[in-house]
Amino acid sequence: MFKKYIAFFAIALTILFSSQILNAQKEIDWDLLADYNFELQFDEESELYFRQPLFSKKVKKLKDQDVYITGYMIPVDVSSNYYVLSAFPFANCFFCGAAGPETVIELKLKPGHRRFKTDERLTIRGVFKLNAMDMYQLSYLMHEAEVYEPPKQ
Repeated sequence: MFKKYIAFFAIALTILFSSQILNAQKEIDWDLLADYNFELQFDEESELYFRQPLFSKKVKKLKDQDVYITGYMIPVDVSSNYYVLSAFPFANCFFCGAAGPETVIELKLKPGHRRFKTDERLTIRGVFKLNAMDMYQLSYLMHEAEVYEPPKQ
């Protein structure tokens, strides 16, 4: 009888830990994303130079990973559902010239989200993407983004 309980307990623990690993999100921070350089590239179509990002190995490892990060919400164009998460409040963010492009993440939010306020401090989770070629998008993107409340430890 005792062996049955041990076997049941082992199976239950395996299922519990397997589901936690499958649903695990990795916390990232702005310091990690600051490991960023760029080189000037010429875009023949627009006849303009743009800064092509050069991502570090650590940042490249995050590509397509389910991550979360805390920052300040910047509603760029609410009618087009275009929001950005920033390391800094709007007065100090990239768009005001006080910070670099490594301090913002373009969000592709899941449908049905609420309207966000400028400088609302939130933790956002989603699938982390890198953009080195499209000069009309930010370098860091997060797809399937949503507000996230990390588990209390």
